[in-house]
Amino acid sequence: PELIFCKGTPQGEEILFQEAPTFGLGEWYKVTVERFCDGHIHVWINDDLRVDLSDFDHLERGGILLRGWASGTYLDEVYFEPFQAAEIAIFQDTICQGDSLLVGGIFARESGVYYDTISAQNQFCVEVAQVDLTVLAPDTITLIADLCWGDSAWVGDRFAKTPGRYVFHEDDDGCGVVNIYEVVVRITTVAQDSFIVCPGTAVEISPGDFLAFLWEDGSTDNSLVVTTPGQYQVQVIDGFCDRMISISVYSDCNDDIAIPTAFTPNGDGVNDFFGMVINPGTYNLMIFDRWGSLVFQADVDGEGWDGKIGSDLATGGVYVYQIMWSETLLSGVVNLVR
Repeated sequence: PELIFCKGTPQGEEILFQEAPTFGLGEWYKVTVERFCDGHIHVWINDDLRVDLSDFDHLERGGILLRGWASGTYLDEVYFEPFQAAEIAIFQDTICQGDSLLVGGIFARESGVYYDTISAQNQFCVEVAQVDLTVLAPDTITLIADLCWGDSAWVGDRFAKTPGRYVFHEDDDGCGVVNIYEVVVRITTVAQDSFIVCPGTAVEISPGDFLAFLWEDGSTDNSLVVTTPGQYQVQVIDGFCDRMISISVYSDCNDDIAIPTAFTPNGDGVNDFFGMVINPGTYNLMIFDRWGSLVFQADVDGEGWDGKIGSDLATGGVYVYQIMWSETLLSGVVNLVR
């Protein structure tokens, strides 16, 4: 008979060694099988080493089977010592999320218990390592950044000027920190920034409804009376935000200019539209709500804004207007009364 050495696998028997027939009839042979913990396998025939191979993929315990191919083949007593009970060495390891640890022939990336077979000091002892793996996620910190309009905040690796969510990963000695910045921009009141004064007269200027005022001359009143054109600076506080507003005062007293401070678009035929009066000719009219959003724009020659935003009625309250007439820019506020 030929000599065949194989192992059992879930897919069937796998041949590890095969040798052509070298045995004679009517003879007795001593077969010795040595199996070592590190994967080496020796088969001796009459004290002659015939098989020397390594099978590192199959270190679990198994059995040895000797078979005869003819009715005249006999087996004497067969004796071998099984492997001793496995010792389990317990280890603990910690990795960061996204890293991996090679254990038991696989790359472990999740927390759990894993096993690995390691070599022993003698052929009858297989040591099994148990690895208790912990995967640490980065710490997450959510920060709120309040901004005044026009300001910016440092969000880890950049300056943010617009509201939104900014994510920044910061490395340290552990597994790092993920900073999530929620940037909120406080709404600021729309300011009136232009007035008209006629020569020899005075005009009361004010940027609007704010909590506190500080004019260039040190006044803290909500308005300032001026008689000459120019630029006037006032520092205001709106909520927790403070800002500097520049107010332009123009000298223009054309009799054709007349802008109402309020209108009542109720359909009664009286004061139903807002715009310039006293036959000004064609001009461009823009209307903004108190948050600075454009709600109406048109080139007007006659009736102006009808108090609607699209097809919907605008709510009552104060709106900001800008008028470009000829080469003159006019702005102010108008009260829509419902």
